[in-house]
Amino acid sequence: MNLTFNPEKLKAANIRAKFLSGKIGVANSQFVDILNGKRRITPRIALALEKELGVRAIDLVRQQAEYELLVERLELTGELTGNQGTPAKVELFLPKN
Repeated sequence: MNLTFNPEKLKAANIRAKFLSGKIGVANSQFVDILNGKRRITPRIALALEKELGVRAIDLVRQQAEYELLVERLELTGELTGNQGTPAKVELFLPKN
């Protein structure tokens, strides 16, 4: 599990995943996985999203890293085990235009 984009925010901004995936140079299926929190936001993808959406790449990468650190911390302390799954998704929001 990774960070996820709020699909309602994308819809409200009239952004289609297929269009945006093409603009940032990833397969639509990979981008949908990112939107659903199944793939991590890499620095390359963060830079592409910064260019297309105006979100700061550093913020995306920082949020991804903070989430991964939280998951590791919970696993090391035993607070995150087997059936509990991972912490709730952290939503990324698009900038207001």
